[in-house]
Amino acid sequence: MTSSSTATRARAAQRQGVQRQRVTRPATTTAARRWNMESRQRNLEASVQIDHSWGDPIAILEFSRLSKLKDAKYTPGEVLYECGTLEYVNPVFSGATKERPLEKNWSNDRNFYKVTTSDDPIIRNFAEQGAANVFATDAILTYLMTAPRSVYSWDIVITKKGNQIFLDKRGNRLDMLSVNENSSEPPDMNMDDPNNLPNKLSQEATFINQNFSQQILLHDQKYEFENPNPFGENSASVGYRYMKFTLDEDHTLICRTEVDAAKQSKQGVVYACVKVWFLCHLK
Repeated sequence: MTSSSTATRARAAQRQGVQRQRVTRPATTTAARRWNMESRQRNLEASVQIDHSWGDPIAILEFSRLSKLKDAKYTPGEVLYECGTLEYVNPVFSGATKERPLEKNWSNDRNFYKVTTSDDPIIRNFAEQGAANVFATDAILTYLMTAPRSVYSWDIVITKKGNQIFLDKRGNRLDMLSVNENSSEPPDMNMDDPNNLPNKLSQEATFINQNFSQQILLHDQKYEFENPNPFGENSASVGYRYMKFTLDEDHTLICRTEVDAAKQSKQGVVYACVKVWFLCHLK
């Protein structure tokens, strides 16, 4: 009787021990991840140095508040203006696999114009006409909408002229892609191999994305918008669609959006955005 009771208690204690391990192990992992994230953030440089002469901040928006905005209601946008030239997607690339790879064909003879909001002549015309009171590009709005997931520092310039607000980028930081930004093993700022530093990986990823977006196109089949590209000649395949959104009773937004290619479908011509997903295994 005593031996049986002892064995029963031992098995019960063993089961409790397993349960305790199952409970405490995720907590330890979460804490470790949080520590790793905080330690990485402490070593990252700010995109702009805050000057005390700026005075007190007007408002501080925490990531937790921004995350709740994903459920905000919005109305479909109205297309006001379209310009540029698109090329059609080559259907042969839809069948590419690792067993049937396609030869890379990089090209450096095309221009990729990344013009900020205030320098856009079309947006300037809309502003002069009073067509809206907030102006931005899709790239800038994307950074704002995904801010809670950001690890690297970035900033935008907000200019208010009368009752109009312009959201602009500073330099070309927002034009560059990041690599492994949210990974548990991100690029190390002190890595011995200079080619695996975050800025080098960012340049490589941006270069690949731009070239791939042009490689998969049929260069002899074009879709012309009603208006030409407003930023220059010899442009990559790109179309600009200026869209108007009503945010609330007092704020109306005009945003310059971009599409990379055209594609034939049963419904007619549709537009496509071509992006490459990067996953880098650093050793």
